[in-house]
Amino acid sequence: MKVLLRTGATAFGLALAGLIIPAVAHATTAGTVSPNPIAFGSVGVNSSHAISVTITNTGDVNETVSESLTATAGLSSPLSCNGVDLAPTAICSEEVDFDPGATPGARSTDLNVTFTSDVDSSTANVVVPVTGTATLPAVRVKTTSLTPTIIYPLVRDGYRDFATYRFTTNQPASGTIQLFNHKGTLTKSWVFSGRTQLAVAWGGRNRFGSKVKTGFYRFRVVAHAHGTTSTSGFRRVLVKTGFRLKTTTGSKHKSGISWSSRGWRAYQFGGNCNWLNDAGLLTTCLQAHATITYTFELPRGAKVTSFSHSVSAGIVACRHALWTTSHVGRIHHAVFTHGSVNGFSQCTVKSLSMAWKVTRKIRI
Repeated sequence: MKVLLRTGATAFGLALAGLIIPAVAHATTAGTVSPNPIAFGSVGVNSSHAISVTITNTGDVNETVSESLTATAGLSSPLSCNGVDLAPTAICSEEVDFDPGATPGARSTDLNVTFTSDVDSSTANVVVPVTGTATLPAVRVKTTSLTPTIIYPLVRDGYRDFATYRFTTNQPASGTIQLFNHKGTLTKSWVFSGRTQLAVAWGGRNRFGSKVKTGFYRFRVVAHAHGTTSTSGFRRVLVKTGFRLKTTTGSKHKSGISWSSRGWRAYQFGGNCNWLNDAGLLTTCLQAHATITYTFELPRGAKVTSFSHSVSAGIVACRHALWTTSHVGRIHHAVFTHGSVNGFSQCTVKSLSMAWKVTRKIRI
């Protein structure tokens, strides 16, 4: 009798002469960390951010996790999964934190994770790069203002010759204040550096120093800081021209008689016979009339708007007091006359005032 031996592989082992011998399985040690790499991107200074990390046993035996991370200028982790034993497909979660403080700049370190087999102590290592950049906050134009919104700069007469533009930012910034005409052409600009606020006065001149034309002009500010830019909205000012009336007022005052000229024929028949400067007292002599003239010099083109005076009697009555005014050019006269043929007249001149105004047509 012949015995036939058959050999061959089966799904469950090696077949020898009709016998099946089970195969010996080898354990696999493996694991993953997600995300990998851990990238925080840009995080503002004086703020913090955390990323959740998942550690997974992808082997076919239980594995113990061990991990380490060198804290670098704000990159850190509590390493909550360190020493945790994971069954196959089991996971462990923890956080990696980025708290950069007040110092801007790039940071980097590594999260090292080792999976150790509980069966044969074999290991699998995963190195995860951790990166982040601390940045200063973006620059922002907080406020802008423009006053007045209508100016007349073509003739410098002190009336709305300038417009003042102001701005503020949330941090020191550099940039330009820009002025455009109605066509959108840059008319003038002002450069600044390291400023959180600034005010500029514009008097209707372009960047070449020439007078601009009438019309609307628009201001805005463009600020830069730490790689960020902020541009404000426009504020509009109107440049006008034409004519306006400018009126100046004033007055002249006098009191007493010490600075005046005497009337004619002093100490003669019909003249002034009593002249008391300090008291402002004027007395007629020999029952006649007496006069006194006050002189005012007014600005060119001035018109008298009012004339007032205060005269009272002396020891005897102030008779037939009369004021008259006249002028030649800028020289104005106020003439005081009193007296009577029927008796002495004594008058005290206390004060007199002459108010005036000048109105001019000014091109603007």
